[in-house]
Amino acid sequence: MRRNRLTRRTALSLLAGSALSLPSVGWGQAGSGIGGTGIDAGIGGTGIESGIGGTGIFGLIEGFSSIWVNDVKVEIPSAAHITLNGQPAGESDLTLGQTVAIEAFEAADGSLQASRIDASLALVGPIDHMGQGRGRWALSILGQKVIVSSLTDSSALGIGDWVVVTGLRDHRGHIQAANIQPTSTRDAVITGAVSSDGTVAGISVLMSEGQRLQAGTRATVQGPLLDRSPPQMFARAVSVRPLAIFDASRVGSLFLTGLPGEQDDLLFVDGYPVRLPGVSGQSDPGLYGLQGRVHGRFDLQGGKFRPRGGPAASMKPRAPFMGEGRRGHGAERPSHRGSGESLRGSDSSPHSGRAGKKGMPKRK
Repeated sequence: MRRNRLTRRTALSLLAGSALSLPSVGWGQAGSGIGGTGIDAGIGGTGIESGIGGTGIFGLIEGFSSIWVNDVKVEIPSAAHITLNGQPAGESDLTLGQTVAIEAFEAADGSLQASRIDASLALVGPIDHMGQGRGRWALSILGQKVIVSSLTDSSALGIGDWVVVTGLRDHRGHIQAANIQPTSTRDAVITGAVSSDGTVAGISVLMSEGQRLQAGTRATVQGPLLDRSPPQMFARAVSVRPLAIFDASRVGSLFLTGLPGEQDDLLFVDGYPVRLPGVSGQSDPGLYGLQGRVHGRFDLQGGKFRPRGGPAASMKPRAPFMGEGRRGHGAERPSHRGSGESLRGSDSSPHSGRAGKKGMPKRK
């Protein structure tokens, strides 16, 4: 199985001459945002009082006209700053199922207007393993477990195929997929929490000398795989954000979507725990995948984000994010368009002839 991997020596020689930067892309510093022990425990370090304008929205793109996120319509003016995986992008690079962190403001007509949109892919890489249990397909990609649910748009795929995965991480760190699409790229992508050892969602990242990823942040790393096991990436581009996604100095309210875990009153926003009273813990939280996602609203009060009411179940889509049978907000767009030049090309062309024992059949 060919993966077009680099050797470690080649990667080190490339890094020696690189000028890799670690942008924070304007979302604030690590430690700000919602405290890890729960919303009522406070926000790290700002002490900012209420009255700050703007709304922070984090969730999945569910439709277009302009853009629907968390059952909320957000207009995209021409002046909006858009990034994908931390790199400059345009509105046409936004596709169904991507996670987006949006800073928006309310216009005079009551509409929400985006000033910043930061879109991310959950994962890009080759399929290492695939299996089925309890009616759900589970893939292993770069050692990451990806769950295919009834909402997932996917083509017939097989071992070794490179794919783009969008979706949300659950309480276990598994990715509940929205879309899984073949791609022609051989640049891997991983989005997740940075651990104390510098790994991103458990994947080792080779950085240039003097560069390191800060633990307790949320990073998206893009670059080729090294020729070694377990998987290790050569960091060609890195985008770093606060683990809590939003800085309290920039927004006065939040609208977040996440997945329930096993505990009551706890919502996992792309794997990050947020206290939201009224969320019901489940014995098998991943059973319904993204169909079980929950929205929560929070206001900044006395320097702390506090829940505004209880959780709200997602209204749409209750059908696939893309493809035949989709019912949801706004319009659909074609298959995933990629991220910059390295993810463009024939990535919208599904593979064929992969059903059966080797591959996952196309969902009906």
